[in-house]
Amino acid sequence: MAAKPPAAARRLASIDGRTALTVGLIVVGALLRSVDLGRPALDFDETFTAMAARMPFGQLVGYLRRADAHPPLDYLLRRPIAAAGAGEAALRAPSVILSVAALVVFAVWMRRRGWIGLLAIAFMAVASFQITYARDARMYAGMTLVGVCAAFAADRWLETSRTSASVAVSGAVLVGLFLHASTLVMAAGLGLIPGLRRDSAAWEWRAGIVAALAVWGGLWGSVFREQARRAGASWIPHTSPDYLARTLNELVSSYSVTRLVVVAVLTIGTVILMCGDRHTARLLACCFVFPVAMSAAIGLRAHFLLPRSLAYLSWAPLLAMAAVVEVAFRRWFALGVVALAGAGLLLLPSTAAAVPGPEPATAAVISRTRTLARDGDAVAVHPQFLGPLTHWYLSVRRPGPERSMQIPGLESDVLLLGPGAWDGRVWLIEPTSYSTPRTALRPCAAPWTRSGYRLLCLARS
Repeated sequence: MAAKPPAAARRLASIDGRTALTVGLIVVGALLRSVDLGRPALDFDETFTAMAARMPFGQLVGYLRRADAHPPLDYLLRRPIAAAGAGEAALRAPSVILSVAALVVFAVWMRRRGWIGLLAIAFMAVASFQITYARDARMYAGMTLVGVCAAFAADRWLETSRTSASVAVSGAVLVGLFLHASTLVMAAGLGLIPGLRRDSAAWEWRAGIVAALAVWGGLWGSVFREQARRAGASWIPHTSPDYLARTLNELVSSYSVTRLVVVAVLTIGTVILMCGDRHTARLLACCFVFPVAMSAAIGLRAHFLLPRSLAYLSWAPLLAMAAVVEVAFRRWFALGVVALAGAGLLLLPSTAAAVPGPEPATAAVISRTRTLARDGDAVAVHPQFLGPLTHWYLSVRRPGPERSMQIPGLESDVLLLGPGAWDGRVWLIEPTSYSTPRTALRPCAAPWTRSGYRLLCLARS
């Protein structure tokens, strides 16, 4: 067999080297997402997921209609685990799987983009946003996967106009719509991909997106309208320039002090990519720039804009950052080293903080209550919407039946521990920012306070 030309041999070696690096980065990303998965304790949102996921489907729909703003798919995905009362690691495992799948799909997509693609894969493997929501029993890891798949399909369609890409984006949009309402913004951006084209492939692309919206509208539209009317997310700030910068920053770093640097890097990287070729320019305009602008515009009037609501486009800032580093290396190797080190300084401190992550503020008070409460006691939480915390840890995860009760005059969610009758004692958990409900019950021990929560012992006179 004739020897390969030196140039071809070097190219093959380079490809093999990048493949090995890609596999290694996926392994690193998977490890960061799964190490010590049982820590920390579940936060309120995760216990909400766990308690809702235990409900039969009909009851779940009614509950989400009046008490949540999300579709049911993520709850249904975790239902077998939640119904078994499994621990933190098991409840978070679907998020880990979905996040690693997003990393793998992203790596497959980026493999043709050379060193920019390899850098983007590395950044996605270690980015704190990706790790945080891979370790969170919510729908955001799934939304990251949906966003990567949709953008990958859009990239392929812009290149080939194949029907398979239209089918893929339709499926991604449909899944996303049953995970999170922010998919509506993603779908609007994807609808702009064909631009003014009027050929059959362009109409096929649009029809796939419209079909997904029609299916979702028929199955969930009425529930979504009621959820939207309630608008119970007043804690989310309205859009301002600083808040938008903080939101984009969190897709890269969890430390807000870096927000101006991150926004500058993302702007430069996006411009570099969009100036490279019209294909990439349209992709980023429709799948990154437009959704961010639309989300910010909605956030001017509604309580909508959150970093995790942009999970579906969280791949784009990492690609933009990779473009900046790659251009720096091409201009001057030493400049590239400095740019890579700067990217590491933006990413890695947040990465270290995300594994395994801080204990939620509720962990200490729940642990204290589990230590002090005994069978026959009641455990109450005020305000009532915090009920999933106590029900998960002090009923589902505690031996014995799950028994709710009411105590006259105590405006709280109350559960009774053990199989017997109430012994007259109540352990009341509440945030320190709330006033204790007025009740005929009297203190039976000194209040205990930690991390913005207090635990009160109350008893019948």
